[in-house]
Amino acid sequence: MDRNGMQVGKENNLVNPVIRSKVPLFDCHNHIQDERLFPMLETVMECARAAGVVKMAVKGCCEADWPKVIEIANRFNNVYLAFGLHPWFINGCSEQCFQTLDELLTTYPQASVGEIGIDHAIENRDDAEQERVFLTQLETARKFDRPVTIHCRRAWERLIELLDQFGELPRGMLIHCFGGSAEVATELVKRGAYISFSGSITRPEANQAGAAIRAVSDDRILIETDAPDILPFNVDGASISVLADQRALLNQTELEAPSTTLNEPANLRLVLAKAAELRGVSEESLAQLTFANAERFFNWADHGQGAHATGCRTGILPVAAHGQDAHATECRTGFQPVISVGQHLELSVQLPKDYALGTRLEEFHIRHGAHLPHWTREGGVYAATFRLADSLPQPVLVSWKTERDNIVRNAEQQKRPLSVAEENRLQQLYSQKVESYLDAGHGECGLRRDGVAKMMAEVLQYFDGKRYDLLAWCIMPNHVHVVLHPLKGFGLPEILHSWKSYSATKANQLLEREGAFWQAEYYDHLIRDEADFRHAVEYVLGNPEKAGVMDWPWRGLG
Repeated sequence: MDRNGMQVGKENNLVNPVIRSKVPLFDCHNHIQDERLFPMLETVMECARAAGVVKMAVKGCCEADWPKVIEIANRFNNVYLAFGLHPWFINGCSEQCFQTLDELLTTYPQASVGEIGIDHAIENRDDAEQERVFLTQLETARKFDRPVTIHCRRAWERLIELLDQFGELPRGMLIHCFGGSAEVATELVKRGAYISFSGSITRPEANQAGAAIRAVSDDRILIETDAPDILPFNVDGASISVLADQRALLNQTELEAPSTTLNEPANLRLVLAKAAELRGVSEESLAQLTFANAERFFNWADHGQGAHATGCRTGILPVAAHGQDAHATECRTGFQPVISVGQHLELSVQLPKDYALGTRLEEFHIRHGAHLPHWTREGGVYAATFRLADSLPQPVLVSWKTERDNIVRNAEQQKRPLSVAEENRLQQLYSQKVESYLDAGHGECGLRRDGVAKMMAEVLQYFDGKRYDLLAWCIMPNHVHVVLHPLKGFGLPEILHSWKSYSATKANQLLEREGAFWQAEYYDHLIRDEADFRHAVEYVLGNPEKAGVMDWPWRGLG
């Protein structure tokens, strides 16, 4: 993020093509989970690879974006993930924030801590609270033996004081987007810091950059993009491919779309070029140096690229590692086993004959639940997800609900059903803001207990063929996915209420607990066609592997 509150880059309608670096590059700090880049993630990563950026570290800044960092690490095995609470976002954190951070660092043993820090450029700031949050997270990094990435703006003297008061960080620290003097850089290196330089060094007013870059020892210098902010000066913005995706996302033509100052990891080559010029070395030698330093800092070799010791590429621990008895490969449920993910599914379930959704408003109904509206239709088939009460922190839920409500409200005001594009966007929002968090295994995960999961499977199947056709199902440690067709006379809300009401009582008895077991609200999606149906069923059956939960028996086809 732009640490100096400045917008850089030319206002120009052209965009720069991707130019590949001659040697592999490591972007040691970016935020591609940002909403400005995340919807175009595949293109962003493709452009990065084309430019020679083969590894990167993606840093979470707040509770709301931590799930997206997880999703990125799950999808791309060249990503190193980090979780932290940035000083810009400390006012929005929940009471469970630090507990959640601890849980994520436990679940992801290869993750570092960051982005954290102090920022004296913020107006009306609370310095004492900034420092409390910062020191708490330094203690977290020490407790979990992790590297830490630090943000500092106009507070170099105070940062050094706090670091001296705190003492040693066993796995070291990275000062990202460094903008201080050579003297400050020297003092930080003495304290074990790696110093990372971003596109800010390309700005004409960056008078201290050359001296600072030359002051950092060979074994401590790094480079970054801090994408999507801090676009290198005097370039035209994002690559052609990324900008094209941005226009498509906004439904704009080339003439309608404004010029962009959007930064992306592919622009790391421009940071490299300027840093090499200021340091007086070749680009190739500096690329090799910074790549080796980044790998050493993140300790990538010990963990494998994006995987931890368990061998799971996603970095999510198998359920057995969370305390559940391991299932090995034996399916002890007595239910129909599911074929391996990656195989082509020859589905034994199918949509009702001649199933198709119309476009006339009178065919649809809008039911308002406790918090969110739901689209329903007589004879509809639904994909639904309901989750445990403690599975999703309130800030994540609120963020999703706000964006979802805005989309649905627009359709309601125009007295029409959701368009295909709006449906797709709602699914994308749910994936970004909810599913990744659920898959990370937040909360007590009561459904990971064999007895509770078996009970839940029996509940789902009890009225199959009588009140509904259960087409596919999966019971995850903290949530449940189903694809079902309610039969005539039975509605989706009533079916879900029956499941949740009975199972909550039984689960509390089995777990010897009291209180709410299920979250009141649920997510549902009205299936539109055969392709949509296949996607929903394959997602439900493949969710355990997507979440890194191996040999998981609690799923099946109707």
